[in-house]
Amino acid sequence: MIAKSYRVERWKNRILKSILFVILLCAVFPAFVWGLAVERSKPENQTTEIAAGSEPVTILYKANGKQLQFQWNLNGPGKLDGESAQSSAVFYVPPDKVVSRGETAIVSFKVVDYEENQFNDSVIFKITPAAASQSESTAPEIRPEASKNVRIVDPAAGGEVGESKMVSGEYDDSVQDDIWVFVWPEKAPGRGYPQSGDAFQGSPAEKNHGEWSVRCYFGGPAQSYDIVVYTADKEASQKIAGLLMKWAKESHYPGIDKARLPNGMTKHHKIRVRKTD
Repeated sequence: MIAKSYRVERWKNRILKSILFVILLCAVFPAFVWGLAVERSKPENQTTEIAAGSEPVTILYKANGKQLQFQWNLNGPGKLDGESAQSSAVFYVPPDKVVSRGETAIVSFKVVDYEENQFNDSVIFKITPAAASQSESTAPEIRPEASKNVRIVDPAAGGEVGESKMVSGEYDDSVQDDIWVFVWPEKAPGRGYPQSGDAFQGSPAEKNHGEWSVRCYFGGPAQSYDIVVYTADKEASQKIAGLLMKWAKESHYPGIDKARLPNGMTKHHKIRVRKTD
């Protein structure tokens, strides 16, 4: 009788341990649905606060499975860019402005595999009004476009670029200031991104006996980009370098509003290129 009772208790313990293991497995891997494993990589938080008019935000999922079909849906202001049945990533483009603080946009995600296993998730954006930017009259003065004593040679205006490209040009001997190249994406109007060969050091474009160069990056979906080359005096160059070093340390590159470019910059040459898929 004692042996029988022992065997019953032992089986009860095994069953209990199995149940606890399943509960633990579901807690550790909540996105695992049979053969479908899904994990959201960006953004890290399910609810994100974002300012109206800011640059597009990447939403990215890592999904392992066969014959996956993705579905995206937006409920709220703004728009989605790059969504398709084959894409596990999408760009959320915030609206240019909102009427009141606290408006929300919900991006819903669904993935289905060949066995019709599915996973659903959503990301919530709380949209705040854009910070009041400086008016043109109070914005830091950018001196008028100069006489092309700093020029962009490659790429040519109207050319095509990929994710990155070495941009190069020429400068006259009279140019003593640092040379900075900014990329201005079409889908982030009024926001520019200074380019650097070493963002952690805040390095401007490399100058070498009348020629300059810097690798430029064209993130985001296919769109047009303005490439603009400037010179910056010592104070302005230090401010740009400081921003880059801060962004590199934080692994976050929000760009700079055109109205907030530092004084002491001279715009020399601008071209427009197109990023292809």
